[in-house]
Amino acid sequence: MAGPGSKASLEFVDGETILEVYEGSTAEQQAAGQPTDQLTASSEVQPKPTTTPSLSLEQGLEREVSASSSSPQSPLLPPIPPENETTQPEFNIITAFLGVPHIVEDFLSYLDVDSLLRAQQVCKHWRWVIASLPVWKHHVQYRARNDSLWRNLFERRGWSKYLSGDVKDYKFYRDLCSCVCKDINSLENNWRKGNYSERRVRFDSYIKCLRCDEKKIVAGFEDGSIKIYDRKTLAVMTVLRRKPHSPVQCVDFNDVVVISGSEDRCVRVWDITGSSIPQKVLKVERHERAIRALKLAGNTLVTGSEDGKVLIWEVKFKCPTAAYVKKTKKHGYAVYTVDVNESYIVSGSGDSTIKVWDAFTYGMLHKFAGHNSVVSCLQLRGHHLVSGSLDKTLRVWNVES
Repeated sequence: MAGPGSKASLEFVDGETILEVYEGSTAEQQAAGQPTDQLTASSEVQPKPTTTPSLSLEQGLEREVSASSSSPQSPLLPPIPPENETTQPEFNIITAFLGVPHIVEDFLSYLDVDSLLRAQQVCKHWRWVIASLPVWKHHVQYRARNDSLWRNLFERRGWSKYLSGDVKDYKFYRDLCSCVCKDINSLENNWRKGNYSERRVRFDSYIKCLRCDEKKIVAGFEDGSIKIYDRKTLAVMTVLRRKPHSPVQCVDFNDVVVISGSEDRCVRVWDITGSSIPQKVLKVERHERAIRALKLAGNTLVTGSEDGKVLIWEVKFKCPTAAYVKKTKKHGYAVYTVDVNESYIVSGSGDSTIKVWDAFTYGMLHKFAGHNSVVSCLQLRGHHLVSGSLDKTLRVWNVES
């Protein structure tokens, strides 16, 4: 560190920057004729005679930042003033990064909501930097597209329109982000404390399976019937299949079709678009025994059966609807549960094992053996797999390990 009498200057000579620091150059040393030590940023580069006056360190950096604002290669952020201020804040080391805003934005993108809120309260310069970048908007967009809780909340509240279109002020997305976090915390507290509302609907037959989304509930019954209910009123919207028929063991649906699997070994597909009365458009029998599980993801349908096989189908939704078996995999024992995402297909069996298949090559990647009884249910979330069994245990697996 420079001692008393130290002097620092930043000179710009023919496009080169020379930083000179003089130490110990006090009046007493000069009067005594003692030599003065000189340190330069580079011993090879010597200052050239110039008429440009020397600048202080802060003045030189301010000139660098000011020059970069007019350079198209490294544009500066727009000078958005902080709250309660009308002018751009004075130079600070934080603003030295404004010539490379993508670096600042990448850094801030790793912060969660609470950390971003705290960062804005550090000082006026931090608040100005965060306000100048679309950090809050990008954070909201990322969470709404990759977090199921955020996505469902945005759909229910009608906030999806804010994920694209006109750019709002950063305060809008900051407040929106805080509002979403409060709603999610309230929802989690309600589940933990048992604060929920209950509505009941009684049926004449056992419910064997069901699926739901924000608008409807699809249920399959022991008597072979399949009914669609309104999610809000719980009123019957339509009946796809009336009793008596073979018991329905599994159902799934999207915006176009409802697909069911039953004990008569058949996969049935209903078109729920167009007319008010859905039409059965396909009935396919490929399994040798009762179908116990199915899962629809995009155009891929996975079914599991008591015959110990996992069938991977391709479903074409264009009229006429068609389904083709792309691959048959043998689990070995009765398959009671399946799931699929963009990378993996998983199946749980009566032999207490779980098998993981590659969704592209269909080769088996893992065989998990940890349960002591039938694997009755499982669910994929990214690279984590949660399974439940009749051995009264729940296990979490990492399919990438």
